[in-house]
Amino acid sequence: MARKIEGTLYKLTYTANWHTFVECSSKEDLFRYIAQERANGQFVTSVNEICKDGSTPKVKVYTDKEFKQILKQCVKEV
Repeated sequence: MARKIEGTLYKLTYTANWHTFVECSSKEDLFRYIAQERANGQFVTSVNEICKDGSTPKVKVYTDKEFKQILKQCVKEV
């Protein structure tokens, strides 16, 4: 089943060179997803945004203040 991607598409790379693609409606949504993965024992090593023009700029996650706050909340919940 095909569908149009409405949000922003990101490529997440994990420690074992394993990749997954996620669609997020906001940067906060992306941060929550990565924080949940981290709380579940999965470590995301890099994040790239997939742009419509084909470029794949790197997204800074672990140095972002908003992500650090979200990660603290997720760790407390687990």
